[in-house]
Amino acid sequence: MSRRETVELSVIIPMHNEEENVETLISELGRSLDALRVSAEIIAIDDASTDQTRQRLLEAIKTEPRLRILGFSRQEGQTAAIRAGIDKANGLLLVTLDGDGQNPPADIISLVEELRRSGADMVVGWRRDRQDKLFSRRFPSAVANRLIRLVTGTPIHDTGCTLKVMKSTLAKRLPLPDGMHRFIPVLARNYLRGNVVEIEVDHRPRTAGQSKYGWGRVLPVLRDIAIVGRLSFPGWVITRLAEFLVLFSLFRFLLQLDPWLSALSAIAVGGVISILCWRRLTMVPATKIEFDSWN
Repeated sequence: MSRRETVELSVIIPMHNEEENVETLISELGRSLDALRVSAEIIAIDDASTDQTRQRLLEAIKTEPRLRILGFSRQEGQTAAIRAGIDKANGLLLVTLDGDGQNPPADIISLVEELRRSGADMVVGWRRDRQDKLFSRRFPSAVANRLIRLVTGTPIHDTGCTLKVMKSTLAKRLPLPDGMHRFIPVLARNYLRGNVVEIEVDHRPRTAGQSKYGWGRVLPVLRDIAIVGRLSFPGWVITRLAEFLVLFSLFRFLLQLDPWLSALSAIAVGGVISILCWRRLTMVPATKIEFDSWN
């Protein structure tokens, strides 16, 4: 197979400090792709790991010729890694998969079969029986998913599940500013008007490496929920109401100083909020790939 030849399936794996998971994950994934009997490529993105992740990936190429490695010179984040993988992918269908081994690669078969059966543009995995710590992972994720369903109107239970399959024609049009990877199903449905469905997938406890997630993501997630919420009618109403309350409070405060100042300030602040929201959604930073094993 030519390195630029179109294939049926591309599997995109963002990785950061996953040296202990590389060998097992690539081996499992290879067996799953063999079972699917499709032409495929595996694109692993090393997000400036400080351990031996890239070296382990280079070793894996010896036994898995479908593997392609991209590398960043500095840590860019999971969204940037997924975005780079999508840009480089040659597949008609694209799969995203975490590098921690918690999602069994065998579930890719079910996702692809469901996409073919349903005719959907994207099939998202639902980790219904999630094997993570309650307080640091499952609880904040459950709250975030409920908020996302309420604000965006997207009937997906687990938007943060990286395991998903999508048509390339949809994936390559996704706006993916940094941090927006957890909203891919919402963007696909509400921004690109794609048909998005979900199926249950297995989930395993992490057996090696360290989780990269924590409570520090709460505020950025809440901010982005408000932004993507504008793409649906319920979310538009909720976010506009919240903005009105903020502007009304500002108006009341400034009204005591000067009526004209209060009115102009409220209008200006409202306009700035709208501009910043759309800028956040549409301004996608460039990502520099330092290393490409195919070059």
